[in-house]
Amino acid sequence: MKKNWLYLFICCMLVGSLVSCSEEDDLDDYPTIGNENNGVYMGNLTYGIGSADPTPLPQKVYVKKSKDEHVDIQINNLHWKEGRLSVTLEDIKASIEEFGGIVTLSSQQTVTVGTEEAKELEFEITLNGTIDKEQLDAEGTIHFLIPSDLGEKKFVFKGTKLEGDLSSEANITEFGIESNLIIGEGSRLYTDTREIKLALSKEATTEDLKHLKPIFEVSEGAKVSPASGTPLDFTNPVIFTVTSQDGIVTNVYKVTFFDRLSVINFEDWENKNTHLDPACQYTLPLGQNRLMWSSSDAAFANLMNNPTTSEDESVPIKPADHFGVTAVSDAHSGSHAASLQTMRMRESNIYGVPAIVGGMLYSGTHEFDFNNFPYLGNIKMGFPVNYKPIALKGYYKYKSGTPYSLCLDISNPTNVIERNDTEDALLIRVVVFQVDNRFNEEEVLSLADIAKTDINQISDKVVAIGEFKSSAHQTSYQEFSIPIEFNADKEFSYSKEYRIAFYITSSYKSHLFSGANGSTLLLDDLEIISE
Repeated sequence: MKKNWLYLFICCMLVGSLVSCSEEDDLDDYPTIGNENNGVYMGNLTYGIGSADPTPLPQKVYVKKSKDEHVDIQINNLHWKEGRLSVTLEDIKASIEEFGGIVTLSSQQTVTVGTEEAKELEFEITLNGTIDKEQLDAEGTIHFLIPSDLGEKKFVFKGTKLEGDLSSEANITEFGIESNLIIGEGSRLYTDTREIKLALSKEATTEDLKHLKPIFEVSEGAKVSPASGTPLDFTNPVIFTVTSQDGIVTNVYKVTFFDRLSVINFEDWENKNTHLDPACQYTLPLGQNRLMWSSSDAAFANLMNNPTTSEDESVPIKPADHFGVTAVSDAHSGSHAASLQTMRMRESNIYGVPAIVGGMLYSGTHEFDFNNFPYLGNIKMGFPVNYKPIALKGYYKYKSGTPYSLCLDISNPTNVIERNDTEDALLIRVVVFQVDNRFNEEEVLSLADIAKTDINQISDKVVAIGEFKSSAHQTSYQEFSIPIEFNADKEFSYSKEYRIAFYITSSYKSHLFSGANGSTLLLDDLEIISE
């Protein structure tokens, strides 16, 4: 009897096991997607359906299985504001009724572009679609949360699976001109702005520019118009349109020549500090060719509306009777020249007014920082140079003043001694320095970087220097020409970026707070000579 019960128990266990296996087999037979739908689908995305005139645009959609019954969809190079962005929809429901059958897609989710703290874009998307063999069809709506004023838009995508991906790159990667009129490696490709600049020989005529042949390379598979090797008229900017291999991305490049600096005259001047009392307003020459001027007057102009005396040292006084840099009618050409005059000041340690201020004009700006004593670091200089500078030319008159005042310690510029054995002299100093981007106005050097003193050295960014110093009394305009000499190991290259800076002063040691009261330099018609 016991044996029968044991036999019956074993039979039940076997039957249960078989039933269990049968159920597992049924689950395994439940149809789910595999990796056969993974790939790139090329087609047209029509966005903004319901608007006046929605335009279908070429677009690629990347599909990849993420887990059972789910796929991820990624779309790159979507037009957004001034650029493009990528959007990924994760874990879209992807179901089939039979193996190898039509895949049904459905999803409703919120997508965020950017960080949680700085969301560039956020929207709710509802998507429905199918993948049938090699064809992807999808449609849905996008409800914008950020920015909310975009409201709700409908979209439709129809695409066919590619055998392999196509490139979305649409760039000019190399550019040159078949002509000896282009100097050295004188083409510069700016990828951020899609501009190409060419360095053109001085000998080039307008007729020469009408038949130049550009030779260039573009991204793999990209198309470009006009084509490389086509003779073109470069008397005006030339436009090249590059379209990516997949037809999705189009970039436009503009080709022009670098500007050459014209003669820098001192015809037109402007008032500075116009928001202050008229007594605090000084004048500067108008800028030209990205060159902006500043002067020694900027350092103390804010104090010029004070009384000339005070019994209390803590009360500011007027530091000088007049400004040191002004426009004068005694010009080499035209109606105005620049006058730079050294002045004996009403010095003040409290307000940072030295005993001697040399009249100084320089290419740059003045930034107030009383912690940056002795203030050489407040003078910021530099502006873009496109061609290799060879010399700085101009015209000048000069008369040195008396007596000569020498500052023995530049950390205490109010303390000077008179030296009858020292004659003052003018100084014009020009430097070229290397930068990462010559159009970046933050890439400048200070006076402390280019004028050597006992407490600083010239910046290692400086690649070339030129200098003219003279104490000779000149009552009529004389021409000067300052050779700009490059360091042997830092020769000029058109593949690199440079800025140029110069400062001009009526006292050659004005950066050391030394000079002669009344030393006067007249300056006109500056010109940077380039190759």
